[in-house]
Amino acid sequence: MSESADVPVVRQRGLWFEELETGVLYKHAPGRTLSEADNTLFSTMTMNPQSLHLDAAFSEHTEFGERLVNSLLTMSVLVGLSVGHLMLVDPFRPEGVARLFATQPPAAERVRRLEALAGYRR
Repeated sequence: MSESADVPVVRQRGLWFEELETGVLYKHAPGRTLSEADNTLFSTMTMNPQSLHLDAAFSEHTEFGERLVNSLLTMSVLVGLSVGHLMLVDPFRPEGVARLFATQPPAAERVRRLEALAGYRR
């Protein structure tokens, strides 16, 4: 993906929840390519026997024409990639715990911010 001059770019350094903004491109590094083995291992470890993830012969005859990456694997990788942006300090050190709990906005405000980040409109 190419960077655009009109889109703010934030390099990985760690951010607090209130620092996240809509319309910002958050670059996560390092990254990696998921392999067929990753998908097979994750699907079998999570006890997901869906043929779309495991059976090439079956998947050939579906609308997709090949196996699909397990959606929970995709979500897990995305959550893992976000850790560097969301961890500015060690939350297990006393000052980190105090900072985490002292700055949390009310639940309704957190939901509103997450919806805005996801582009959700009521």
